[in-house]
Amino acid sequence: MQAALGQSSKRPNEKMTILVGGAAKMFAGELVETARAIMLERNETGSIQPRHVREAYRRMKRQGLVPQRVYTF
Repeated sequence: MQAALGQSSKRPNEKMTILVGGAAKMFAGELVETARAIMLERNETGSIQPRHVREAYRRMKRQGLVPQRVYTF
């Protein structure tokens, strides 16, 4: 998280850590929800498989719902 924020010498404060953790949890929830929808589209039952997660990620990326990497040099 320090490298992503460009703060290599500072430790992120507790509020920032909670914020980033919340955003990651929301992203993971959306990914799982989309994977479940894909399973329903394909009339599949059981556990979510890696193929469902990969397809969910592809769809979310196409919709612009996947955060892009920002490189700072």
